[in-house]
Amino acid sequence: MSSKRVALLWGEEAYLIEKRIRDIIQEQAGAGEEPECLFLDGEQLDRTQLLEALEFVPLFAHNRVIVIRRPRWFGQPGTREAQGLAEVQEVILKYLENPNPFQVLLMTASTITPGNPLVKALKKLGVVEEFKRPDTRTLITWITDECKKRGLQVENQVIGWMAATGQDMFYLENQIEKLSLCFYRRKVTLAEAEEMVENRLEAKIFKLTDALLKRDIKVAYQALQSLLIQGEAPVLVVYMITRQFLTMAKVKGLVERGCSPEEIGSRCGIKKDFVVRKMTGAAAGFSWDEIETIFNQLLEADSALKSGQDGKLVLEVLVVGICSRELKNLA
Repeated sequence: MSSKRVALLWGEEAYLIEKRIRDIIQEQAGAGEEPECLFLDGEQLDRTQLLEALEFVPLFAHNRVIVIRRPRWFGQPGTREAQGLAEVQEVILKYLENPNPFQVLLMTASTITPGNPLVKALKKLGVVEEFKRPDTRTLITWITDECKKRGLQVENQVIGWMAATGQDMFYLENQIEKLSLCFYRRKVTLAEAEEMVENRLEAKIFKLTDALLKRDIKVAYQALQSLLIQGEAPVLVVYMITRQFLTMAKVKGLVERGCSPEEIGSRCGIKKDFVVRKMTGAAAGFSWDEIETIFNQLLEADSALKSGQDGKLVLEVLVVGICSRELKNLA
């Protein structure tokens, strides 16, 4: 079997997985005519749908690429992470024996279990590719190249700062794109980059975070939809929500220690008195148990986005989760 006809692409860096998918599609196009591409949500895919996808013969294309994103087949057998394994195992293993020579099957995952029978079969064929988070040096090179592609001039400090944020490559690409649009043909300083990246988004996301702190689900949902329509990256939205709740938690802790509003503002880096008052009021509406639950929800949302799950759905679930007490009161 040609290793080019089947592949399992997995790892924590979703950006590199998506790039690999694009490269494979481009390779297929370069070898002949443009391939027909079929993208499937693995979480919703059952045995019958999988069979239909693998056996379907397109009428107007001689080459085909099937991409199955995030199927629950590669975890530990018997666990939720391997949901549906028994149903599809026979189908996949049989297909691996004689894959369609005019079809490329690509499957993605954020994590895999080495003992999983499908993983073992794919590893035996040498078609498993891992995409780890790049180290800082590699990220610096990549950020430099991405800036050059867009004609963006930045101070060396800016590149180092971006590489050290710990954010994924989708997030970083989004920031580079914004900087290139705002600072065309002028070198960007570190101060300008920090202010634009954070303050610009803070202004846009204020309505959402303010509603979440008040547990106003109606306003929060409307604000979220507005951000999504404007094309704001879901990972950035989660990042800014997390920042607001971190600040609120710090304020709550300082209030309980008897600190004055001036001291709270100084310690939390809040320059405006009304913001301190707003955060103090919001903090009183959340217990420490609720704050812990919200941080767990934020962590789950961040993980889900980085594994390639639907951004709109992830954010909607997050908003409902944070405002859950408001929902109980309405019921």
